[in-house]
Amino acid sequence: MKNLPLFTKGLIVTGLGLVCVFVVLTLFFFTIKLMQKIGAKEKAEQ
Repeated sequence: MKNLPLFTKGLIVTGLGLVCVFVVLTLFFFTIKLMQKIGAKEKAEQ
Protein backbone atom coordinates (compact mmCIF):
# COMPACT_ATOMS: atom_id res chain seq x y z
CA MET A 1 0.00 0.00 0.00
CA LYS A 2 2.89 2.38 0.67
CA ASN A 3 4.27 1.98 -2.84
CA LEU A 4 1.06 2.95 -4.64
CA PRO A 5 0.86 6.30 -6.40
CA LEU A 6 -1.11 9.07 -4.73
CA PHE A 7 -3.81 8.95 -7.44
CA THR A 8 -4.44 5.24 -6.81
CA LYS A 9 -4.61 5.81 -3.05
CA GLY A 10 -7.15 8.56 -3.67
CA LEU A 11 -9.28 6.26 -5.82
CA ILE A 12 -9.21 3.57 -3.12
CA VAL A 13 -10.25 6.04 -0.42
CA THR A 14 -13.02 7.42 -2.65
CA GLY A 15 -14.30 3.94 -3.43
CA LEU A 16 -14.32 2.90 0.21
CA GLY A 17 -16.12 6.11 1.13
CA LEU A 18 -18.84 5.49 -1.45
CA VAL A 19 -19.25 1.90 -0.32
CA CYS A 20 -19.63 3.03 3.30
CA VAL A 21 -22.21 5.66 2.36
CA PHE A 22 -24.32 3.11 0.49
CA VAL A 23 -24.05 0.61 3.36
CA VAL A 24 -25.36 3.25 5.78
CA LEU A 25 -28.18 4.21 3.40
CA THR A 26 -29.14 0.54 3.05
CA LEU A 27 -29.20 0.14 6.83
CA PHE A 28 -31.45 3.20 7.14
CA PHE A 29 -33.76 1.76 4.46
CA PHE A 30 -34.16 -1.57 6.26
CA THR A 31 -34.59 0.17 9.62
CA ILE A 32 -37.42 2.27 8.21
CA LYS A 33 -39.07 -0.80 6.66
CA LEU A 34 -38.83 -2.64 9.99
CA MET A 35 -40.36 0.30 11.85
CA GLN A 36 -43.23 0.43 9.33
CA LYS A 37 -43.97 -3.27 9.88
CA ILE A 38 -43.93 -2.81 13.66
CA GLY A 39 -46.30 0.17 13.33
CA ALA A 40 -48.66 -1.80 11.10
CA LYS A 41 -48.79 -4.67 13.62
CA GLU A 42 -49.64 -2.29 16.46
CA LYS A 43 -52.39 -0.68 14.37
CA ALA A 44 -53.87 -4.07 13.50
CA GLU A 45 -53.97 -5.08 17.17
CA GLN A 46 -56.04 -2.05 18.17
